[in-house]
Amino acid sequence: IAPPQEAGLIRRRLFSSERYMVAAPAYVAGMPALETPQDLPHHRCLTYWLGTDEVYWRFLHEGEIAEVLVPAVLTSNNGQVLLDLAQMGHGIALLDDYTVAQDLKSGRLVRLLPQYRITNTTYEEGIFATYLETAHVPVKIRLFLDFIADRAPVRAARRRATG
Repeated sequence: IAPPQEAGLIRRRLFSSERYMVAAPAYVAGMPALETPQDLPHHRCLTYWLGTDEVYWRFLHEGEIAEVLVPAVLTSNNGQVLLDLAQMGHGIALLDDYTVAQDLKSGRLVRLLPQYRITNTTYEEGIFATYLETAHVPVKIRLFLDFIADRAPVRAARRRATG
């Protein structure tokens, strides 16, 4: 999911994504209003574990980035766990748009602070194919990557979710 950092590897973005901050309607109704990123300390956040003790989310708005220390009540390295907990009303989660598309459409989740672009890593999000750097990429690899990029189920799910 993240771009490779190792030398000798090539990456190709198969599709782009964004992260959405989401919560169940019941959670939103029972908690203080969330109007800015600085309101997060008054909320229960469900965070993805990236190997550090402190979790920061970055909020991009009108060219300015605000980095906010997130008060994690639960941290997991499994996005499905965070999605399930958010659906049950246990807090706010930061998840990929393709993960929450159907829940947003159905009303099981609501998007919070949609005026911000939010990430817990970088804004270069998506799914990438990674392969060794060579003088010539084998045709079967190139054709497979073209096939996946053109038919990514995420694109179809995103189209269905947005109408």
